[in-house]
Amino acid sequence: WRSNYSIITWRSKDLISWEEETIIPLAGSYTLLDEATAAWAPQAIYDHEKGEYLVYFSADKPYQFYRRTPDNGYKCIYSFYTKDFKTPTSEPQIFFEILGEDIIDADIIKDGDTYRLFYKTSANQGIKMVSSKSLMYGYQDTKEVSTIMCEGSNAFKLIDQDKWIVMADLHWGGWWGVNYVLYETTDFETFVPLHMTGDYSLPFTPRHGYVITISQEEYRALINEYNNGKHIMRKPN
Repeated sequence: WRSNYSIITWRSKDLISWEEETIIPLAGSYTLLDEATAAWAPQAIYDHEKGEYLVYFSADKPYQFYRRTPDNGYKCIYSFYTKDFKTPTSEPQIFFEILGEDIIDADIIKDGDTYRLFYKTSANQGIKMVSSKSLMYGYQDTKEVSTIMCEGSNAFKLIDQDKWIVMADLHWGGWWGVNYVLYETTDFETFVPLHMTGDYSLPFTPRHGYVITISQEEYRALINEYNNGKHIMRKPN
């Protein structure tokens, strides 16, 4: 709980060989983060208007900013820009917060011309979502995605379908025979819990997972490298 003071990155061209380990010191390296005990769950999204990556993460808000004791502190989402994931081009600033409430594990996706920000909140221990037309500010219109105790959410679009999946880590154990909850949405207004159907399973137990799109070539290379050439089991359609 009092570690992870930096963001660490590697580079890869094939998701197999990794190089250029880079450490970006954060907690204790900037005035705004002097009292931060850790930098949690870093992620990044490309800002096309600025031509740089926005890196965002969770950390403590300096106690002197709201005159409370450390025991009553809370976390919020910080962000900074970078071009190369080696050197920040801006100092970390508070990106999103709710006064007095822990906000962690942010995940930002772009849905058409709207940005969707998912986060875990201490208010109900579940996942909520806010939206904005701007990447940097104006997030509002709070939606409740999950009231189940979960964290580390990730939203991704299904290929060739007008559907999105929001998944979250059941960090405390798990129900329904799965260690992730999955919600399906087409409008970001209603989130249908797929974990109640039993129609999916995971052949391993990831923590704070993330889904990305890869090519067939990348897929075959990963299967050969990490799965001894055996394809991942899938349920028939």
